[in-house]
Amino acid sequence: MLLDKLLLPRYANCGVPVLEEISEPQEAPIVIAGFGRYGQIVARVMLAQGVRLHRAGPRR
Repeated sequence: MLLDKLLLPRYANCGVPVLEEISEPQEAPIVIAGFGRYGQIVARVMLAQGVRLHRAGPRR
């Protein structure tokens, strides 16, 4: 209780900048960041289900 009432409000707004919302239109509902071994497996499963996705990172 003491932590919630005294300490957390003091450090809640300690100079952390507010980030802007992404304003560009997004075509794919899922973004895969990192296309290593696990990213490739996830992408294959999602594509097999017909889900559109966006791969973030370098293309090989």
